[in-house]
Amino acid sequence: MQTGLGCIDPKLIPPASILFGQLQPGGIVNLVTEQPLSQPTYTLEFTGGQFSFYRPELDVSGPLTNNGELLYRLNAAYQNAGSFRDQVYSERFFVAPVLQWNISDNTRLTFDFSYLYNDPVFDRGLVALSDGSLPLPINRFLGYASLDDYAEEQVRAGYHFEHRFNENWELRHALAFSSVLQTGFHSDFAGGLIDDRFVPREYLDAEFLNEEYGIQTDLIGRFNTGSIQHQLLAGFDLNRSTDSYVTRFAPLPSIDIFAPNYDVSIPDAAESGYYQTVFNTNVGLYIQDQITLLENLKLLVGGRLDFADQEQNFGGEEESQSDTAFSPRLGIVYQPIEPISLYASFSQSFFPVIGRSRNNETFEPERGTQYEIGIKADITDTLSATLAAFDLTKSNVLTTDPEDSNFSIQVGEQRSRGVELIVQGEILPGWNIIAGYAHTDAEVTDDNDIPEGDFLSSVPRNAANLWTTYEIQSGDFQGLGFGLGLVFVDERQGELPNSNFQH
Repeated sequence: MQTGLGCIDPKLIPPASILFGQLQPGGIVNLVTEQPLSQPTYTLEFTGGQFSFYRPELDVSGPLTNNGELLYRLNAAYQNAGSFRDQVYSERFFVAPVLQWNISDNTRLTFDFSYLYNDPVFDRGLVALSDGSLPLPINRFLGYASLDDYAEEQVRAGYHFEHRFNENWELRHALAFSSVLQTGFHSDFAGGLIDDRFVPREYLDAEFLNEEYGIQTDLIGRFNTGSIQHQLLAGFDLNRSTDSYVTRFAPLPSIDIFAPNYDVSIPDAAESGYYQTVFNTNVGLYIQDQITLLENLKLLVGGRLDFADQEQNFGGEEESQSDTAFSPRLGIVYQPIEPISLYASFSQSFFPVIGRSRNNETFEPERGTQYEIGIKADITDTLSATLAAFDLTKSNVLTTDPEDSNFSIQVGEQRSRGVELIVQGEILPGWNIIAGYAHTDAEVTDDNDIPEGDFLSSVPRNAANLWTTYEIQSGDFQGLGFGLGLVFVDERQGELPNSNFQH
């Protein structure tokens, strides 16, 4: 869902907590469908890579009427890939049509839809021995690929309405629906490593269905109070989600990690296991103001008030809870000279926690607090670099109650801090680059179960990426482009506490 950020300085874009509410620290990825073009465009791309990776893509767009009132765009892609892991492969299909109705010069209505089918081999990764060593080759697969029937389907649909009252005020309204279904039997871990040699396995169908719909309405305005300029964004949203999770399972033979035998039969029957259903309803009110105090000094002040209701059914046991939370945000940008921007920001987020303590009291929401400072430099008119340092802390994390291990208390804390460098833009005509590097220390800082200082799972200490493309600018092959991408990810911890599993 788009959010009406066109009036906001990109260095002061608000965190996801302001516009979307219930989130973990660090935010979310905002998916924006490619929009229709007024001129006919037909693009066919092909990408190939290691391990039998290939991906053809189609992108067509243009007007449906002579006056350009109706525009369309269609994206479609097919992807098939192997892996550096034995017996692991994936297959995907994606299609996304978009229809745009330009009702008038000031009013536009856009409908979009997307469908994704993903069929991978389910892979949990490798195991570490009790002494922490990793003696297995990285291509060793510890599962039964012949039994894998796991697949995922994603459907997204919605509309986005925009109306400009005049050059200073506009209204944006959107509705979005999404459904994600993950289902199918596959082999999975059924416990820890036995005798530093055997991995217990089970035949598991963990069916997960997530359905969400939401509406969001923003009013964006520009006005002055004396010599001070304002860019105001005010809005509200309503979001409803349903998550259901049902499992069925059957035992499978354990795998000898040093001499795996993959020849197994499908179990005759599977038993019903765990199930849960979660209903979430969230209403949010938010406002933010980007204030231009001086030509080279800008301030962002914002906040969001959330009203969250949650109902859960865990294996027949029902729980319900309501929470209210306010999430503030402050940011400032100073430009000592035109190409250089110095910025700093502070923000908070919240995430509801279901359940009750030993004293039968409901838990407080988890709170996230983020500090960030950085510098953005426009190296040329088309190339820029951003260097940022960040510190994120998540508090009110559940951990075992020391007086009764059957209950939890909220004294846990986790922290992520580090630096990030991003360079992006056009180096020479037709030659574009996006490069990034991040150093992150993500660790447990307070817990009754997990040792302080343990790294958070799946977070690499160092990560880097590079994507560069070149498009021929003239001649018979004008418009033909090539691209190359590289990704580096440092070692990552598996589970918490940092013990047996490592990916």
